[in-house]
Order: sequence, then structure tokens, then C-alpha cells
Amino acid sequence: VDAVHDAPADPPLSLVTRHTARNPGRAPGRQRPGARLFHTRSVPARTFRRHFLRGALVLGTVLSLCLALADTGRPQHRRLPAGSSADPVDEPATPVPRPDAPGYETADERAAGVQARLSFEMFTRLWMKKLMAAERFQKNERLTVTETADGVVAEYAGYLPDRDTTVRATTSAVTPFIGILRYYRTTMRSVGKTKRQAVRGPFEQADKNRVSEIFRYTKGEWVY
Repeated sequence: VDAVHDAPADPPLSLVTRHTARNPGRAPGRQRPGARLFHTRSVPARTFRRHFLRGALVLGTVLSLCLALADTGRPQHRRLPAGSSADPVDEPATPVPRPDAPGYETADERAAGVQARLSFEMFTRLWMKKLMAAERFQKNERLTVTETADGVVAEYAGYLPDRDTTVRATTSAVTPFIGILRYYRTTMRSVGKTKRQAVRGPFEQADKNRVSEIFRYTKGEWVY
């Protein structure tokens, strides 16, 4: 009887539907003596998501603290390079050359040597470009034509782009370095029945000779 008086006048639709499905012959407004009605309060979706995210954030923070505490108590291992051992190895000290030893160079002398080598590299590169321009001049202005038993031969001097450079230190204060440039000089030749055919070409390399030129490094510049 108490349950009947406590029940609301208009029960929720979900309770009415469930009651009718279980007891199709009984009116939905009357309940059995001693029956209890459970009233459910619907929670908005926004409130549910807010509480769910808050709980997930707290759980994630707790798990992070637990992992940090576990890593703190774990021994730390230092990664060593491949092929090295954990025990330190005493390496022999590099001997320091004495100032009176042959070939000894100060820091300023080594820096000057590096600067001289770099400048000589650029200087010889420009020098080879001048030789390539001189080859065109040789072909157009210094072409030699000779008549032989095999025909008319036309020749001029050419140059190969390959080069080799060396810089050496001296004991002179005026010329502290000298540079050596090595390259190949070629002989370009064309043979024809007439002078016109020989001059027109095509020209082929008939011979080559290695040439060495020495330059002086004076007052910060390379001089021929």
C-alpha cells in the first residue's frame, strides 16, 4: 500500500511500457502490493562527457606518475659506441713536437699554409681558363700549315683541362710559399689534300707533353 501511495500519478513512459509488456492483462495504473518503483533520472550527454573526460584525465595522470616512479628506481645504462668496452682504456698521449724539431709549425704558420693552398687552388683554376682562351687564339691566329708527302698538315697548340697543384713552404720571409702547377700541352693536327681542307679540320690530338710552372706567393698574392 505504501508503494502505491509513493508512486507518481503519471509514471515515466519507460516504466509504463515495461509494466504493460510484463503484465498485459493488468492496467498500468495499478501495481501489485509490495511492488517498488525505481525512478531513473536522465543525465544530459554534455554532463556525462565532462565527467567521463575528467575521470580519464585523472587516471592518465596517476598512470604517468606510477611509470615515472618505476623508471626512477631502475638503474640507468649508458649507451656505448659500437666496438667499445665499458671499462675505460688508457690511450697513449700524442707526442707534442718541439719547436726546434724539423718540420715544426706554429698555429699561425699552419693557418697561413691553409690560406696559401686555398688561394693557389683558385689561382690555378683561373690560370687554366686563360689557357683555354689561349687555345682558341692559337687555332685562329697561330695555326701552322705545312705541305708534306701525305698532304697538307695544319697544327696548333692546345691544353687539357686536367691539372695538378702543389704548395711548399720556404724559409724566405718575402716569399713564404711557392706553388707548382702541372698540366698537359697538346698538339692538335688536321691533314687534308688542300690547305683549305686542312684548316677546316677536324683536328685530332697528335701529341701531349707535361708542363710544370712555378709561382711565387709574395705579399699575399701569387706571382708568375
